[in-house]
Amino acid sequence: MANKIMTYQDLIETKKHLKQDIDLIEEDIKDTNIVKISNLLIAGKPFKTPNLESLHVPHIKDVISSPLANFASTLLLSNKKIRKYFIAFVIVRETVPYAVTQIKKIIDEYKEY
Repeated sequence: MANKIMTYQDLIETKKHLKQDIDLIEEDIKDTNIVKISNLLIAGKPFKTPNLESLHVPHIKDVISSPLANFASTLLLSNKKIRKYFIAFVIVRETVPYAVTQIKKIIDEYKEY
């Protein structure tokens, strides 16, 4: 507020300008993807232009090599009773990406014939 409010007319004009500024800010907030998606999920309100490109669906390789997987392996190693499950987890973590690539290669070779 650069100008001082001296009269009632100044107060009314300042109030109009502030209301316009607030409306612009509210519209900017309503146009964000997070608000659109939360309105869709919580209230069931549809949004006009879905922009779901910003959402990232993790691939299994990313999940297996994530810090969460490293944390899970640390927890599994720390307990004697579930160490055998850790062995299975390590085997799955190493073999699933390899198996998926091998299956993809076989399918690609099959499509060529």
